[in-house]
Amino acid sequence: MDVPPVFPNSVNAPSEVVVKDKIHRLLRLDQISRTRTDKVEALTEYSQTYYYYKNGQVLSTIVKVEDQLSLDIRA
Repeated sequence: MDVPPVFPNSVNAPSEVVVKDKIHRLLRLDQISRTRTDKVEALTEYSQTYYYYKNGQVLSTIVKVEDQLSLDIRA
C-alpha cells in the first residue's frame, strides 16, 4: 500500500534541521511594536532568527510573537 504524500504545512512534514557545527553566524532580530488608541495601548514583542551556514545557505524562522501587553489608559 502506497503512503500518500505529506502536505507541506503538516505536522508530519519533514523540516530542515539546524546543524550547530555547520553554522557560521546566528542573528536574532527583536522588535517592539507600540499601538495606541484613545482608550488602550498595546505593546507587542516580535522575534526572528537567521541561521548563516558555512556553505552560504541562509535559513530564517518565522516571525514569532514573544509577548503582548495591553494597557488601559482611560484613567
